[in-house]
Amino acid sequence: MSNSKKVYSALIIVAICLGITFCEWVFAYQDVTYGVILAMFLALIIYMVIPVVRLEQSFTDCVESLVLIPLYILLTSSLPCFFLSQELLLPAV
Repeated sequence: MSNSKKVYSALIIVAICLGITFCEWVFAYQDVTYGVILAMFLALIIYMVIPVVRLEQSFTDCVESLVLIPLYILLTSSLPCFFLSQELLLPAV
């Protein structure tokens, strides 16, 4: 794989990580509803980007693993214990 493809795939992964961080921040510190909506749209956008960016299989595997984090946000938002106390809301995974 050429250097430009390596840099391109690294930038995409960094952008995904920044998007996940932003979703976690909104979910934990701003509004749960907006955090859930952002997590859903982030997962959809990532799944739409995977076929467009045709890079190596290892890149695709990494991106598909990162998609699990916004889905984890959606899963934890459905748990009632998160609505009992703000101390239970952890911004880290």
